[in-house]
Amino acid sequence: MGKRIDITKTDLIELYVGQNKTTYDISTIYKCGRKVISNLLKEYGIEMKRFKRKYSFYYEQFLNQEQKDLIIGSLIGDGCIIKHHDGINCCRFIESHSIGQLEYLKWKKYILNNFVSNNIRFIDNSKNKSYGNGITCVFETVLHKEFNVFYNMFYKNGIKYIPEDIKLSPLSLSTWFFDDGSVSKNGKYSYVATFHTEGFDKTDIEVLRNKLKDIFDIDSFIINIKDKYKVIRLNNVNYKKLCYIIFKYTIPCMNYKIKFSDNPVETCSILNEVSILKCFDANTLSSSSQTKMMV
Repeated sequence: MGKRIDITKTDLIELYVGQNKTTYDISTIYKCGRKVISNLLKEYGIEMKRFKRKYSFYYEQFLNQEQKDLIIGSLIGDGCIIKHHDGINCCRFIESHSIGQLEYLKWKKYILNNFVSNNIRFIDNSKNKSYGNGITCVFETVLHKEFNVFYNMFYKNGIKYIPEDIKLSPLSLSTWFFDDGSVSKNGKYSYVATFHTEGFDKTDIEVLRNKLKDIFDIDSFIINIKDKYKVIRLNNVNYKKLCYIIFKYTIPCMNYKIKFSDNPVETCSILNEVSILKCFDANTLSSSSQTKMMV
């Protein structure tokens, strides 16, 4: 329990709202911890503000369409939306990848750069087998009401699902495949692609298959994994369709997921054009993100 202080609701409103003081400022005046002031704000029903000091820039931002498309694809894939633990009506977007996909994570971070205040974090999982025994890279956005709509769209009772009215753009499709897609050979120059949807139930998977067909004319079928999980599979013809839709969003570390044709020379030629896209100058980067990218 924090120290109890003698401050009325009227006085607290005057300091916090009227004089625009922070919880730190007020705690200094009353010689108590910031948590004490935060608890009093909740007790008195005074809405806590996040628009303070260095974060004020971020809370003046709005998601553009490119950023929304990226988030939608990421939420089907490896990204997630987290509600703030103290019940404040704000959420944040978080995503992590292995060190081998650091370049890809930088690309995502840059697109969302006007919502990101921290550098990418590196977590050593070398002694944790459940996390792959390697280095995990993580980035997260600031808490922002712009992400609330995605939490409400993709989560029921804290569990992620696929909304029936989800709208996929080519960028959303690309992000989904780069997050959770894989490619395997099915003959000398033939390939099959898999969207790893093990985290979703059959209803969610059918929604995604219908979107692939209705929006992109990509046919697919379901494969059962160990009689427990289901994934979406594309044959060679439909995998080619996918490649020609998403290749312009490819960055070098994702080239291995793109096989354009039966002719490996043609594949190499097209990828050479794509590989000039870097996470700091790609055409898909948000025009509103002008600040310098930091890892």
